[in-house]
Amino acid sequence: MRSQLFALVVLLSCLAASGSLLDLLKVIHSSPLFATMSPGEQLVLVELFAETEAGELHNYINHVGFSTVLAVIAKLPDNESHGLTQYLIAELNKEEHHTAKSGSTVGRRDLVTVLAAARQDPAFQHLQADQQQLILTTLTHAESLNLTKFINQIGYGTILSVIDIIPEPERHMFEAYLIQHLEYEKKILEHIIGK
Repeated sequence: MRSQLFALVVLLSCLAASGSLLDLLKVIHSSPLFATMSPGEQLVLVELFAETEAGELHNYINHVGFSTVLAVIAKLPDNESHGLTQYLIAELNKEEHHTAKSGSTVGRRDLVTVLAAARQDPAFQHLQADQQQLILTTLTHAESLNLTKFINQIGYGTILSVIDIIPEPERHMFEAYLIQHLEYEKKILEHIIGK
């Protein structure tokens, strides 16, 4: 774990120093944590950094799916997950700032149950009011099969910010919940368009 944290610190230092993409990839590939990831997860991680360097992180997330990125983040240990999440938030904010310058519903009882469970969770109760509202709004959109559109409207960085402040084990449950709903919406869409 200590060597993984060291690798992350080196990685983030490399990013901060604006090293070349090749240098960054060498650091990633030499990380012990990287070796424990599946080939698909390794690819997503490398591509995240490559697309960030190209200024195309938002488009890349649209291409592979936010649920794929969340799944990679969810498998990382807390320190690495937090570091990657903060990095992605910062990069997405840069892209959004730069860009700015230049269905059917699930039954109401299900939504009421989900929202009540969230409100009763002690971790939720310790969040700021605006953070609580964003989580409730996200849950509402998920239960209404409108999560993908909602995330596209508010931005990946906003969702990552919320995920990052939620303590474990609630963070993992929330990530799994989002992944499940995003994948379900994707399957519905693929079925509709005949993919």
